[in-house]
Formats: sequence, structure tokens, C-alpha cells
Amino acid sequence: MIKYSLEKTINKNHEIFKKNRKLKFINFFSRFSPIFVSFYGILHYIIEKDLIMTYFSFIIAFLILINYFIFLKIKKSKSSYTLSVSLILAIILLTVEIVKGSFNYATILWIMPFPILAFYLRGKKIGAIYIIIFLSIFSLFIFLNYIFKIMAIYPLDIYLHSIGIYIFISSLTFFYEDTNDKNEKIIIKQLYTDNLTGFPNRSELLNDIYQFSINKENGYLALININSFKNINILYGTKIGDLVLKEISERLQLYKEIQKIYKLNFDEFALIFKNNKSKDNIEYHIKNINQLLIREYNINNNEILLSFTFGLSIITNNVMQNADKALKFAKQKKTNYLFFDAIKDEAENKIDNFIIVKKLREAIVNDDIIPYFQPIYDNKTDKIEKYESLLRIKSKNEILSPLYFLNIAKSSKLYPYIMRIMCLKTFDVFKYSEHNFSLNLSAEDIYNNDSINFIFSLIENYKIASKLTVELVETEEIEQNEYVVDIFKKLKDYGCKIAIDDFGSGYSNFSYILKLNVDYIKIDSSLIMNIDSDINSQIIAETIVDFSKKLNIKTIAEFVHNEKVYDKVKELDIDYSQGYYLGKPDTILEL
Repeated sequence: MIKYSLEKTINKNHEIFKKNRKLKFINFFSRFSPIFVSFYGILHYIIEKDLIMTYFSFIIAFLILINYFIFLKIKKSKSSYTLSVSLILAIILLTVEIVKGSFNYATILWIMPFPILAFYLRGKKIGAIYIIIFLSIFSLFIFLNYIFKIMAIYPLDIYLHSIGIYIFISSLTFFYEDTNDKNEKIIIKQLYTDNLTGFPNRSELLNDIYQFSINKENGYLALININSFKNINILYGTKIGDLVLKEISERLQLYKEIQKIYKLNFDEFALIFKNNKSKDNIEYHIKNINQLLIREYNINNNEILLSFTFGLSIITNNVMQNADKALKFAKQKKTNYLFFDAIKDEAENKIDNFIIVKKLREAIVNDDIIPYFQPIYDNKTDKIEKYESLLRIKSKNEILSPLYFLNIAKSSKLYPYIMRIMCLKTFDVFKYSEHNFSLNLSAEDIYNNDSINFIFSLIENYKIASKLTVELVETEEIEQNEYVVDIFKKLKDYGCKIAIDDFGSGYSNFSYILKLNVDYIKIDSSLIMNIDSDINSQIIAETIVDFSKKLNIKTIAEFVHNEKVYDKVKELDIDYSQGYYLGKPDTILEL
């Protein structure tokens, strides 16, 4: 989590609360004390006819006022500078009272402020020590006075009564301060947290964004809106709606790449990704988070399906406005997510798109479309079973993933050419390799007659159909009609194998498995990434494995990114594994 933690914010603001409270006390003490001291001096003169004590009281009142005016002028923040003179003078007055031998109930009034003064001078711990020392000295004085008769003896109950009052006032002071402390922390926490989820709220988010600017750190902000969430409250009631929000919160916490999560409006969350994460990297995480969130919600036997929209922006000035604009524009475009830089001024967008299209054209002309291969391991033998061919484009000294250019390639009508070059190069590599391989087939490929016929011609010419697995992606965009079924039946007739990609995500259609006679199911990354610790992911994965085994279908775990996940995947009897822990995409095949 980022270092600007909620606890740090609360503590910082609590200190401000305490400082303000102490300043209020200083103001009250400094204004009230001169009046009280002067009144005491006049009263003392009326009763005792002691003009010296009256003058002395006036001098004390004058010095307290001077001290207070100095405080206002120099605005010292520490109360010890302001109250020190007042405390010393009060001690002098108390000493004069005792030396004169006229210790009485009026003197108790001078004793009572000391617990409060000691507390506000140095805080709870040191203040308590001051009080204990004062109480010990006072008790010793009473003892010596009573035993050795140093000065006039007063009834013992007066001394005991004085100590009792002192202890009582001290206890009240500390109890009052503790209560204030707790109440202030509760109030401050409410200011910076969402009551339902316990996540930091908008105020804390704005504070963290400010800290980013101060420390000149890099990061991305993602705003998440639950689409049509008000309908959930209308259909099921607000209690069910609250339970849905809590489960969304729990799912977000499972994704470890998020540095901090916030709850904003009733249907919005915010995420912060910190440090030098690239846009492609953030896009990858957003896709995984979306897959994690759109899984069915079973709340009190109600099966609820949700969809989400993401607005993203790099953390700079006006990041909240930028992310919000991206979110609103994504809703208008009916797309799952958008980065703010994707909705900048139209001319700038056209320039950016033109540059990417230019890079794509250059890649086609310069033969810079390059297949990368990621190994898929057999979990029983720990050996490579096959490779998945992944599209990359070389632009000068940079290797670009499809996240950077795929949508523009499709809108500019260059995608079919890029895809055909990619397939041709992949077939060339595996014609002379003993390894099996897989190619991704999207809706764009299936519904393009030229593209699908090109794949059929490669299969016929290279005679390696038995090595090929066709992975069906974007299943939600592919209609279940006779045309699609015929395409995959023809692939099976050639001897190819069929895999369903991203199975277990928001759109997992079991009918595809039966109609297309698939050979592999690739379990979606949103289930695998935290499968070592998420019991729900384990249960769903076990269900998929059991279902697949009954149909004699092999299972593949995607996103195997560490040893714990790999061990859990094996334990669940998933057949194959793929991920960065086992092997990153590369242009070279292992022998």
C-alpha cells in the first residue's frame, strides 16, 4: 500500500485537533486567570484586610496578560511557552499562602488548575508524572506538618479533603482528555472513511493525490462505476445493495497490484496504481480486475450480474476531473474502459492514431510483425506441452503489444493483413519444430471470409494441423449459429484441436463447449491469480476441472505468476499451466 496511509492522515489531523483544542484552552486560561486572580485579591482584602496580597494578585494578573499578549504577537505553537509564567506565578502565590500559615479552602482553588496545566504543558505521560510529583510533595508536606508541627496545625480532614479534590480533578482531567481524544479520532476517521466498506473516501483520495504532487511520484488513478447500480437497490432493496458493495470491496482487495482502494459515491470506487507502471501494464490490470468483478454475485440466494465502467488517468494536475471525463466518455461510447489521453482533443487523437497507423503500415512493409511464443507446461511432467503464438510489432527499438495498437489496427482495416502475416510466420516456425502450438482466433477473424480461408489454406499446405490448437477468444462477440459451428467442425476435420480462452470470466458459455466439441478449456486469469489464497476461486476452478474431466476436456491455467499459485494449480489437478513464473513470451523456442 502507498505510504500515505489512512492511519497517518488520521493521526496528522488528530494532532491538529489537539493543537487547536490546546490553543482554545490557552486563550480561555489567559483571559480567565487575570479576572480570577484580581477578584481573589479584592476578596482577600475585604476579608483579611491584607493589602499586600491584593497588590500581589494584581501584579500576577498583569503578568499573565503580558504573557498572553506576547503569545498572540509571536504565535508560539507550544503551550509550554505560554503557560510557564502563569504556572510559576501560581506556585509562588500558593507558597505565600502556605508560608503565611493561612492554608484554607480558598487555597484549594489554586491547587485545582495544576492537573490541567501539567497535562496541557507536556501531554498525558509527562503531565501524569508532574501530577504525581506534586501530589507526593504535597502529601509529604502534610505529613511533616502534622507530625513535627512545623506550622499551625489544621484539622487533618482539611488536608485529606484537599488531596481528595486534587486527585478527583486530576482524574476528571485525564478522563476528559481521553474522551476528547477518542471522539476526535472517531470524527476524523468518519471524515476520511466510508462507513459501509471501511475504505478511505474522497477526502483521503484528494489528500493522497496532493501527496503525489508534492513528492513528484508517478501513478495512475482509476475510477470505477457500477453500471445501473440504482436498479439493484430498486429490485432487491438497499440491504442487498449494501451487501453487493461489500462483496465488490472484498474482491478488489484480492487483487494485490492495487496500491490503494477508495469508496467514493454510492456506486463508485477509485483505485491508485503507484510507481512507473506503463499504460499497457495498467490496461492489463484493469482487464483482470474487470473479470474479477463481473463474476456472478450470489447474495441471500439472489443471483446478481453486474457490469462496470472504468475511467483512467495518469496522476497529474486535475486528475480527478480527467478520470471522471474518461469515465463519462467510456459510458457514452459504451466501452468497458477509457484512458483520459484517449479522449483528449480530437485533433490530437487523430494525430496519435495517424502515428500508430503509420507504425503499423511500416511494420507490414518492413516485415516487423513478429510472433512471440509463450510455453504451456504439462503439470504432471513439468515439461513444455506446446506454445501459444502471441502478436507483437517492432517499431524502431520498441516491441509493441496488441494493447497498444489492436483497436486502431481493426478500425484502420489493417488487422486482417497483420493477422495473416502473423499466422504465416507462426506456421513457418512450427513446420520444423516438434512442439505443438496454438493461435488465437477472434470474432474479426471468424467473420472475415478471406482470413478464415487463408487459415484453411495454411493448414492444407503445411500439413501440421495435428500440432495446431485454435483458441477461441472474444466468445461474447461470436454468435452461436450454423456458420460458426461449421467453421470449427471443419477445423476439427482437418485434425486441429479447439480451446476456449478466458473460461470462468463474466461470459462463460457452456453451450460453446458442447457445440464446438472443444479439447481445452483455458481457465481465466481472474480465477488463477489469487487461487492460492481465494477459496471462492478454488471452488470455481474445482467445478470447472470436474466438469471438464467428465467431458474428457483438458484444462489450462493462465496467469501462473508465482510458485504458490503453481503448486495450488497442481493440487487442483489442472492439466496445464501458462504464465510468467514458468516462461515469458519470447521469439526463441526451447529445444
